[in-house]
Amino acid sequence: MVNKEKLPALDGLRGWMALWVFVTHVVTMATLPLVKTQGLGIVLANGQYAVCVFILLSGFVISNSATSHTWRNFIIRRGFRLFPAYLVCLLGSVVTLDLSIDLIQSTPWHMERTADRLKYLLDSKENFWTHLGLHVFLLHGLVPDKLLSSTSYAFMGQAWSLSLEWQYYLIVGLLMMFSLKSKNIIFELLILGFLIFIAKFQTQPSFILMYLWLFFVGHLFWKHFDEKQFWRWPLYLGLSLLMRDKSYPIILFAGVVYSSYYKGAFSQWFESKLSLFLGQISYGFYCVHMLSIFVTGYCLLHVFNVESRWLYCGLLIISSLALAITLSMLLNKYIELPMIRYAKKITSKSKD
Repeated sequence: MVNKEKLPALDGLRGWMALWVFVTHVVTMATLPLVKTQGLGIVLANGQYAVCVFILLSGFVISNSATSHTWRNFIIRRGFRLFPAYLVCLLGSVVTLDLSIDLIQSTPWHMERTADRLKYLLDSKENFWTHLGLHVFLLHGLVPDKLLSSTSYAFMGQAWSLSLEWQYYLIVGLLMMFSLKSKNIIFELLILGFLIFIAKFQTQPSFILMYLWLFFVGHLFWKHFDEKQFWRWPLYLGLSLLMRDKSYPIILFAGVVYSSYYKGAFSQWFESKLSLFLGQISYGFYCVHMLSIFVTGYCLLHVFNVESRWLYCGLLIISSLALAITLSMLLNKYIELPMIRYAKKITSKSKD
């Protein structure tokens, strides 16, 4: 039987999704005229799909950990996995806040979709300590934007999904309790439908109720993986289509999981050495990539005085990618892995 807790293809998938998010951010900062709703921009400038895959992955993978450990040990392990690398990158983003603002304001070429990013950064500076206090505990996603402007995206914009992830960890036990009571498809669809209904009324993506339905879909895939009850999956997808384009990543995720079960060619791509390498550094890469883009862009403009738009574009994409990979490798080796080992050590002393 395939071990659903150790599907290498899911690590590879996570790596490519992190790279996808990087691409969507770097092409904007590189001044490429791409719009997320048109042409190539639907893929190259739209990281929403990749983040949705992250959420599905979390719903799938976390289900086992949440049901095999006490809540205390589960939270300790997930906290030591999530916070250390994040806090390092948050510190870097805070230190380079003025640099990031200066880069956007001083870039001599028109950049699509940067007005919002500039607003996030300026709001971060205006309500500095409030934003920082919330971000340190990854609770910024709980605060409505109407109460604190740019609460989801302050300092490091991609951290909105990390706050979402942390909120999910805090309540996942409750969701498991309801879900694992029954394997009845009607019961599952009713829960999923209820979560989708709630999501329809949400406007803040960093708040858990906006994406709890997608976490639940990932959990349902995990729940029925062993029984090979793949006939359920189209039903989950069909109901999820009520969320329109946010449901499309389910197709990719389902394809990788299904192919992994049967050891198909599709999953083998995500099990390649390159894919697994990207998966290994994916969390640090996700955390540090915007910092790498801002620092690289600032150096190109203000240190090396690059005057050609297309030279700047090429150098920014290549150099910031190299920097992000290097930094994420260091984060993985010296921050992530030691903290994961430490968390396992302290939780193994108490009985689950």
